[in-house]
Amino acid sequence: MKIENKIITRILTELESKISELVDMRIAKYEEERGTPAPRWMADDIRMHLTMDLCKAVEKYTLSTDELVEIICGSVSAGCIRIDATVMRDGSSYAFSTDVIYAGGYNVQRLHIRYITKTNLPKISAPEMPVLKRLKGILKLENKLRDTEQIISMNEAVLNRLQDEQLKSKLNDKQLESLAIERRGEEFNLLTMKWSDLNEYGKETHKSPEGFAEYQQEELERDVQSLRNRYRASAARIPRIIKDIEKLRSKAQSIRDQIAEL
Repeated sequence: MKIENKIITRILTELESKISELVDMRIAKYEEERGTPAPRWMADDIRMHLTMDLCKAVEKYTLSTDELVEIICGSVSAGCIRIDATVMRDGSSYAFSTDVIYAGGYNVQRLHIRYITKTNLPKISAPEMPVLKRLKGILKLENKLRDTEQIISMNEAVLNRLQDEQLKSKLNDKQLESLAIERRGEEFNLLTMKWSDLNEYGKETHKSPEGFAEYQQEELERDVQSLRNRYRASAARIPRIIKDIEKLRSKAQSIRDQIAEL
């Protein structure tokens, strides 16, 4: 990501290892607490918010046209880095100092970088903060893209299930009967029970072994027809789902193009 502010760019370069450390710690804490891998987008999202915090601190005083003459970066104390710089603007040099404080260490989820800026640069009365605005725009689009990609993934999962059921719609009656019996499960499966397995209430209900066998056949035919109807309906839904996915992919690409233009 190209940032049109030399001071912000240089500070980010100096803080790269510290920011990466913080991102890794937050990811590790998330995975430890939830017992699941962090989403792919999380690291970039954390890094983006840390960058935006820096922009808020720096763009109050600096312009994209400022020249960075000198910069010194060093640790002041545990959890604190000081960046001292000399900035040239309109032929005059100014001191610019930023204390980068690694705060909230008692709770990893609350860890953040705090920027305290000291400078004799004149504070911009109504800073436009172009970098911050641009990053906010990118973040908004990235969130929109992430939501769209999640919907695509959900639709693709549905499509996979429908396509699997479409294949099952071609099964013959014997295969469907086996599948219907299997779907009933092993415990208390009336389709596989014998007359001798029934309790007194069951025997009283079905009257005789022949009556119970007739009931089983009717239930099996009902289950098979239910499966057949379901699989046919699934096959009919496939074209619409494919069309929806294509539209969503086109939307996602449009968002990526917008991000690339910022």
